[in-house]
Amino acid sequence: MKHRLSRFAVFVLLLFLLSGCTPVGEQPPTWPIVLSDELLALLETVNAEHKAIVKPEIDEAAIVERWARDTSKYSLDYQIVGSMTNGVLTAQQAKNDVNVLFYNLQTKYGLYEYFGGDGVFDVAKVAILEACDAAGTLTPDELADILLMNFSFVKDAHFTVDDMLCASVVYPFHYRDVAFEKVDGGYQSLKDKKRVNSVDGYEDLDTLFRRSISVVLAEITEQNSWAEPFTPDALSIRYADGSTQILRTKPYGCSHNDDRDDIELYENRGIPVLFSSQMGFDEAGDQCARAFLAYAEQLKDEPVVILDLRLNMGGNVALPYKWLHAYSGKNVTGNSYLIDYIPATTQHVGNESYVSDKTLSHLAERVIGGRITLSDGRPDVFVENGNLLIALTGKHTASAAETMVDLLHNVGNVLFIGDLTYGCYVGLDGGVSGKLPCSQVSVKFGSALRIFPEGGHFQEMRGFFPDLWVPADQAEELALKLLFTSK
Repeated sequence: MKHRLSRFAVFVLLLFLLSGCTPVGEQPPTWPIVLSDELLALLETVNAEHKAIVKPEIDEAAIVERWARDTSKYSLDYQIVGSMTNGVLTAQQAKNDVNVLFYNLQTKYGLYEYFGGDGVFDVAKVAILEACDAAGTLTPDELADILLMNFSFVKDAHFTVDDMLCASVVYPFHYRDVAFEKVDGGYQSLKDKKRVNSVDGYEDLDTLFRRSISVVLAEITEQNSWAEPFTPDALSIRYADGSTQILRTKPYGCSHNDDRDDIELYENRGIPVLFSSQMGFDEAGDQCARAFLAYAEQLKDEPVVILDLRLNMGGNVALPYKWLHAYSGKNVTGNSYLIDYIPATTQHVGNESYVSDKTLSHLAERVIGGRITLSDGRPDVFVENGNLLIALTGKHTASAAETMVDLLHNVGNVLFIGDLTYGCYVGLDGGVSGKLPCSQVSVKFGSALRIFPEGGHFQEMRGFFPDLWVPADQAEELALKLLFTSK
């Protein structure tokens, strides 16, 4: 059974209330609705944090030297040994599939060198082949299990075997009993001002506490996407007065509404809210994608807009660039850039989805050497914005929706509220997709690699952190509470 591969690794992230923030930098403008001094101070802080995230320097020669690889040295070892018998593979049939898979990884996988190249993948291949020999005969599901177990180092959410991820995904868990605030040298409970001395199992409290709006704590947990619903162990908070408090939580959840339209614009307490469930392909005539772009034009002069990306699992990576051009009037670039590998057997013709639109001409792929292309190579620029845009995020914010999140970090007065995003962005969907010849086990991975700034801006399988941590299900309600609460 595939669920037996579940793995957990827990680490904690506690949240402190907004009142613990310290403002820095220039004061943002005020808007027609009255924003609290606390929120204005937060925007000042967040703008400074977002500006500090800088795209890695693009040195084309260094990129080619680091990431180019000679695929001509690889060859395919394949023996014709017939089809499965009664749904069972021989060891040789399974090994044939393994050889086919690894040849495609060596010659086409965009993150092959990123995850260690031959030195790492060769070790995995040997282990997989030995497991096939040891089994003697095995079913396709058993072969998939062996592949998943030995590809656990492949932290790429676009890489799937039998439609399952190889590595663990990070999920947030919220605790509703106690709120904390930041004070000089540490943290204390908000209600009774009890100083936190320690949290069992964690040494650096500054890595655990994050900004929040409501009375919550959050624990972040890694688990495989096919695991049973999981609830982390209780937290033990040790206070300076010698007392201990045990906190418990519930399984993670972010509800879906199947009756909801893919794109909706409505008002909540007079604030426009734009909901989008996917990044559609406007170039192909997708009406929801075209409506999404039209709404950007409509909302560009609104003093406050809420953009709801909590259930947006991605799609067209070009759409966020177009939306932000319509909203801001500027070509907004991200804090990352993309390199892609041109297979040796094909001629590169460029990325038509980028060059077909005048607002995206700066993103057009170009060959920089070593059969590598570069896109989104424009220098990092922070775009000023006189209005407030609140982006709601959660664990269902993924892939092309994370393109929007990355871009929004380069726009002023943007505030992310909710949970961390999925973490499905270091590679791209597509590239190689098919079934292994003998077992018919499906595999899927991409040919591209996205390069991010060093540090914690983004991590695959973990995603982007919000600026204010709240349960995703309550993000809209709490964002409005923040807007309409004045001191």
